[in-house]
Amino acid sequence: MFLLKQDNKLSLEDKLGSYIDDVPERWKAITIRQLLSHTSGIPDYLNVDDVRHEFNHDATPEDIINVVKAVPLKIVPGAKWTYSNTDYVLLGMIIKKVSGETYDEFLAHRVFSPLHMTATRRDTPDDVVPNRASGYLWYGFGGLHNADFLRYRETRHGDGGILSTVKDLAKWDAALSTDTLLTASTKREMWSPITLNDGSSYSHGLGWFIDRVNGHLHISHAGGDPESATMLARYPDDGLTVIVLANGGAANVFALDNGVAQCYVPSLGPQGVVSVDQRILDSYTGYCNVWGGNVFQVRRDGEALVVDDGGRLTGTFEPVSQTKFVAADCDRGMTFASDSRGVLKSVSLRLGDWTTEAQIIGPLASSVKPKPDPDVDRTQRILKVLRAFERGGEPVESVEGVAPQARKDFARGPAPEFSGTQSISYLTEFDVSGRKIERHGAEVSHVLYYRLKLTSGPRYVLVYLTKDEFITDQDVVER
Repeated sequence: MFLLKQDNKLSLEDKLGSYIDDVPERWKAITIRQLLSHTSGIPDYLNVDDVRHEFNHDATPEDIINVVKAVPLKIVPGAKWTYSNTDYVLLGMIIKKVSGETYDEFLAHRVFSPLHMTATRRDTPDDVVPNRASGYLWYGFGGLHNADFLRYRETRHGDGGILSTVKDLAKWDAALSTDTLLTASTKREMWSPITLNDGSSYSHGLGWFIDRVNGHLHISHAGGDPESATMLARYPDDGLTVIVLANGGAANVFALDNGVAQCYVPSLGPQGVVSVDQRILDSYTGYCNVWGGNVFQVRRDGEALVVDDGGRLTGTFEPVSQTKFVAADCDRGMTFASDSRGVLKSVSLRLGDWTTEAQIIGPLASSVKPKPDPDVDRTQRILKVLRAFERGGEPVESVEGVAPQARKDFARGPAPEFSGTQSISYLTEFDVSGRKIERHGAEVSHVLYYRLKLTSGPRYVLVYLTKDEFITDQDVVER
């Protein structure tokens, strides 16, 4: 997009309706700048129900855009930052309109070929590509599994689907350090925080995230899907770039980025670590719900806390005050708030400048004293559901006691974490109504703790119930 701007073929203030005719009226005044800065308000097509599952591998950009057209804008354009892969698809369509080349052809012609990025190309399920890595899925405590070949990448247009290597991306990074492709003024514009409608700024540039890690400028963008994860991070003040390519979507590229960078620039690591009483640390342990439908557990490890979602975000957090903790390997933080009795009230998570609230679920299953089962019949119904989840498909569609969206989602495929389930034992349950925990489109009222006996050994599982006693999700947690 910036290459075309430098060619004087477009302006970032040009409106979407000037390039793409068949878009909703409410989209037409959205500017290219707003698409690049993720302030368009156009919903992300990956977050529209069932979109990803309905596309064939030969779906066009128009096919993708069509499913979003009827969805209202999330915000007034320019009012807030809200990430959307749809923005990138639209930008790819504009590139084709202006250049006369498809997005892939344009990249090959204007970027890959001039920089001799010979291993970089569009991914495809049809071609035999030497040395293409297979992808893997991480099912939390359910472990590592093969991913369906290219299932998650084959419909990307402008928002991903590129194959590359660290060596080729190093060539791309080197070009960004010179005026080979982009002028100095273009890069300043691209790497400056955006300005919102109210005059405030936000830590995102035009196609890049911009923040500071312990005062060091950090310009980056992560990417990926369930079977892959990537990061290209530049530390301009330190003359350092970190490139991470992982063939597993569970890889925590943010931690890998900062952890590698710390090896070269130690001042990027945690500063001002203090000592906290172990009783206070223990009061912070337990399970929380975050990012809409993910569980993470917090446990104590000596004088620090370890956060674990089954593998992806596992990391040590060190205290910088009695309530604030920072990750040892990444620009992440946690803040805890307790009442006068020392009972935990809230947990907030920070990633760079971005903060979100987590919902408290309850204590660690391993710390719970088992109680008598108040409803043995309910436990047996739940066991039937978990066995149906293990198989997926028709067993899930026919089993009783599952919430509608959860039934639809779990029917899509097997849940191997329940393989070899032999029996289930009740431990306890917690009323979480009012905490705004939502799983698969339904509000959670109670969380039940069970101990599973599997052929591979015992595990704990959290079962999420609606107020009508329908199962709307589950999480296999620690042994």
